[in-house]
Amino acid sequence: MESSNPTSAGSPQSFTDPAYFEQERRKVFHNSWICVAHTSQLQNTGDYVTVDLFGAPIVILRDEAGEIRTLSNVCLHRSMPIATGAGNTHVLTCPYHLWAYGLDGKLKSTPLIKAEEGLDKTHYQLPCLQTEIWQGFVFVNRERELKPLADQVTELAAKLAPYKLDEMVHVGSMEFASPWNWKIMVENFLEAYHHIGPHRNTLQPIYPALQSSRVDQTGPFSVLDMPGIDDHSPLWAICLYPNMLFALDPGNPGYLTWYQMSNMRHDYFDLTVHVFLDETRAANPEEVKGALEMTNMIHQEDIPMCEGVQRGVQSPFAIHGPLAKLEAPLTHFRNWIDSQLNSIGT
Repeated sequence: MESSNPTSAGSPQSFTDPAYFEQERRKVFHNSWICVAHTSQLQNTGDYVTVDLFGAPIVILRDEAGEIRTLSNVCLHRSMPIATGAGNTHVLTCPYHLWAYGLDGKLKSTPLIKAEEGLDKTHYQLPCLQTEIWQGFVFVNRERELKPLADQVTELAAKLAPYKLDEMVHVGSMEFASPWNWKIMVENFLEAYHHIGPHRNTLQPIYPALQSSRVDQTGPFSVLDMPGIDDHSPLWAICLYPNMLFALDPGNPGYLTWYQMSNMRHDYFDLTVHVFLDETRAANPEEVKGALEMTNMIHQEDIPMCEGVQRGVQSPFAIHGPLAKLEAPLTHFRNWIDSQLNSIGT
């Protein structure tokens, strides 16, 4: 039996301590559904994307039966990662010794190994992870006994149902090296209080900080509602815990962004910001260009803030003060992290 974790998710140490992050990895991420792709990235048979799931390379693909599945991306021969990046293939071939696997994970060929060596390929198959599709997003987990994601977020699903996120088209991505703790990214995403600072000339005139609030719903998620002024419809920023961040405009739901974190450490992660449009807008090059430029501009304004907080929490004099009412989603998020870390077992 483990003792409760003594450090609160809101303390400066929770953003800087490698041991604290190791607890998060084992007790939060390993026991949660993690978003790894969107179905629009996997439209055709053989389409695949690769992800590092906290030290476990995985490949998400659409198999020959049209199903999306998640496989270990590590060769069963000598543990070489098989696929890289994203693309389309009819067979997964390890670049080291060219062992090849079908889209179902079954071993198909082992070059230069003679029959008399006694290798029975039927005994070998890449491990398959539990996979769930929700609102067009693909989630996986490392623990097969987890409660289905859909059962945990029924209120959020009902709120999003009219906007058909599963029909959105992936139109582009942007990569950002992010030398700060992952929770800094989540907390920046979940409050509009800072619109008066770095976004004073961009978001604040459209989505005033003072009008923002957390939507009162139950579940492992937060929805930040940012009403627009004049003719602007609202903007929603959503975190499905622990770190699935996405935003959409419910009044004009042809625009969706998803902030995907990977290669996470206690003080770093790689961020991929994916942009999605509805089918009509996705076919218009000017619409695509505008959506990508706007998304990049907003994130560029956030980068110095996140970098600054990471520097600040390392100070021996760092003290986190009380959260404002405008930061209610952060309180909910921190309480959820604490509840996960203080649970019994691993």
